[in-house]
Amino acid sequence: MSRPLRFVLAAVALAVPACGGGGGGTTPSPVTSSGGALMPPAGTTTWAISYRAATASTCPAQTPDSGMATMTVDPSGTSLVLTDQGSSLSGGGPASIVFTRDGSGRYSWADPSGLATISFRFTTSSHAEGEANRLASPSSPCSATWPFLLDRQ
Repeated sequence: MSRPLRFVLAAVALAVPACGGGGGGTTPSPVTSSGGALMPPAGTTTWAISYRAATASTCPAQTPDSGMATMTVDPSGTSLVLTDQGSSLSGGGPASIVFTRDGSGRYSWADPSGLATISFRFTTSSHAEGEANRLASPSSPCSATWPFLLDRQ
């Protein structure tokens, strides 16, 4: 595939369809976990994913497509599901990625086959920053790291 992150996630059959936004009205105030880390409010909201050029790469690496996604956060904030609209996180078809939060407030996912990792941290309840990593393997010795931003719409 021509887009590196799509390649990585397609290899593990991931993608993410979009749902509607998270309701109307007021913007929820920032929510913190018991450890004080910022997290988004529970429920389903629409987010923009904006990728930056690779900060590290061992092969020709195109910046993945930016796009829209929905995020569904459980009431405790310990996990969330990020579902894209067939753009940046998907390999061409819908699927969902389940992220878990560690003790420091970082949400992360690792491909079971070891081909990719994605992690991010919320800086406000409506903005997160992170990186997606394509890891080298025997069949594809290339690797790359792409910073990205998530912004609630």
